[in-house]
Amino acid sequence: MNYKDFNSEDFIKDKFFVKWINEPCNETTSFWTKWIEDNPDKKTIIDEARQFVENVVFDIAPAPEGLADEMFSNIKSSITNISTTITRPETVKTKATSAKVVNLWTKKLVAAAVIGVMLFGATYIMYPWKVSYQTAFGETEKVELQDGSVVTLHGNSKLVVQEKWGKNSVRELTFEGEGVFEITQTPKTGARKCIVRTPNGAFIEVLGTTFTVTTWDEEVDVVLTEGKVNFTVPKLENQTTVLAPGEKITLNKDSKLVKENDVNTNIYNSWKNGRLTFDKTPVSEIVSLIENAHGYDVIVSNKEILNKEISGTFKEDVPTLLKALTFAFDLKIEQLKENQILINK
Repeated sequence: MNYKDFNSEDFIKDKFFVKWINEPCNETTSFWTKWIEDNPDKKTIIDEARQFVENVVFDIAPAPEGLADEMFSNIKSSITNISTTITRPETVKTKATSAKVVNLWTKKLVAAAVIGVMLFGATYIMYPWKVSYQTAFGETEKVELQDGSVVTLHGNSKLVVQEKWGKNSVRELTFEGEGVFEITQTPKTGARKCIVRTPNGAFIEVLGTTFTVTTWDEEVDVVLTEGKVNFTVPKLENQTTVLAPGEKITLNKDSKLVKENDVNTNIYNSWKNGRLTFDKTPVSEIVSLIENAHGYDVIVSNKEILNKEISGTFKEDVPTLLKALTFAFDLKIEQLKENQILINK
């Protein structure tokens, strides 16, 4: 094989090169180490191809052999200027508004103290203190709760919890965005019952389980990995759906419930490890992820692009995702503004 005439795209499509990156052995390592030493002028091209292969693992056929070298040049020029540096906000912690100060004039200081304690206790019961966790665009954060549960927040997500759960109090969470919930069945504090509330009023009731919640684009998706949950929609006359592992329920923007069985749960929670897994995933869902979790405004000139499907495992990084789409479907990417992207055919 005459690799001297190869460009970055050719290396990406070469099985022997890809094997060296993904499954190195003595044969491939020895060959490519020597080849790079003998061809130092190709180091930049090799580095580009290697970075692409490391970040993207396609389960679909790559672009056709006859694809022009200009395509890969377009990929580089159109993506390198997209900023991926997003300022990480400080974790926001807010407490409920405290009660109004009441001046009590009394003849007996002890009585005043007793009344003050009673008022403070009543205020705490009526207005329990809250703690908020907010992630920035492109940020992933793991939150360990007081009961031993763990919630992993995707970019642009918000979790609100009570600062303290009493021994018999329901563990109640309010959530918006996308997150993976690992709720312990034997909590350190609070009752076994846990409720996760979403922006449109629907809520998930759990005892101990692992599931993913997404509240993007005026919809609510719940995907159950293990355990058991009840998904209740008050505006549908408190209709409750019981989920088993591997099932997904969607409350769409038209207030209709859609249930799916035997879904690949890894597709919905792989992001917590910095990777994205797609399985015949339409481009429209990838666009939604780039907009909601990373803060970009994505304009797609041809709506047919949104229906194209892609499979594979990718590093969760906007340039990587755009590069993968460009390579798979021969698309062109243009950055119109700081956070505005045009996808064109």
